[in-house]
Amino acid sequence: VPFDSKKYGRVLFFDFAGQEAYHGPHQAFLRALLPRPGVSLSFLMLVKSTDPESTILSQLKRWLQPLIGIPNVPQNVKVKVILVGSFADQLTVAKSEVLTML
Repeated sequence: VPFDSKKYGRVLFFDFAGQEAYHGPHQAFLRALLPRPGVSLSFLMLVKSTDPESTILSQLKRWLQPLIGIPNVPQNVKVKVILVGSFADQLTVAKSEVLTML
């Protein structure tokens, strides 16, 4: 979804979904997009907060780790990740404190 911003210029929004079937196309898309000049990326990642911490970390690693190995990415490209937890109202205090530390 394209959006024009006075502050940021041309902004594009993409929904990659989280299903396994989208993992391959997601990686190919990022490999094509990241090396372009003037590109910066922000990822909004949704996790189910009630899942075990190991599951959440595994999901994050699965989707983000391939970004590390993308060739020809300029040094000044910044990738930001915003982690959003769903079902937060169902968390215990101890688990919400752990997720806050992520």
